[in-house]
Amino acid sequence: MDWHPFIVHFPIASIVLSALFDWLSRIDRLLHLQTTGFALLIVGALSTIPAAFTGESAAETAQSIEGIQDAITEHENLSTITLWSAILLAVARIHLVVKNLYMGGRRLAHTVLLTACAVMVIWSAYTGSSLVHEFGAGTQKQQIRRDSCKWENPLPLAVESLPRTGSGDRFATTGSKPGEGLSSQVAFTESH
Repeated sequence: MDWHPFIVHFPIASIVLSALFDWLSRIDRLLHLQTTGFALLIVGALSTIPAAFTGESAAETAQSIEGIQDAITEHENLSTITLWSAILLAVARIHLVVKNLYMGGRRLAHTVLLTACAVMVIWSAYTGSSLVHEFGAGTQKQQIRRDSCKWENPLPLAVESLPRTGSGDRFATTGSKPGEGLSSQVAFTESH
């Protein structure tokens, strides 16, 4: 089972909401949202790790889709930048809060960088959605494409179910006894 679609939404929502709450907390009466933004950043940063690991296995599965390689590479690059940005921002925020330095210019700089990280996670999410919607990665469409490489001709099975008839019909068997040649020796006649 591909866990990536289930896990990947946690960092997307958490990081974007963290940036939003940090901006809202700059309004004096909404200062309490700063704690919520901090908690969401920690959740978002931690959830990028399993999202990246499950994304790697999903990418391996999707490699069989023709023309998808460049899109996978772009998504992986953006996701890697997002992962490390979120982790570094979470570590920096923990340090600033513990040292009682999360205020003024440092707070504003952190919020701006967190907003850039939120933009990166949205861009990464967009490229991930294009893997699904344009190429069919992780969908039944992908499974059908993969299975289509193992196509077997269904005609012999269909011909076996047809009644044996005279030479004036569209299909005629080449066997001389009932049951001979039905599955592998079918001659198409000229008549319509």
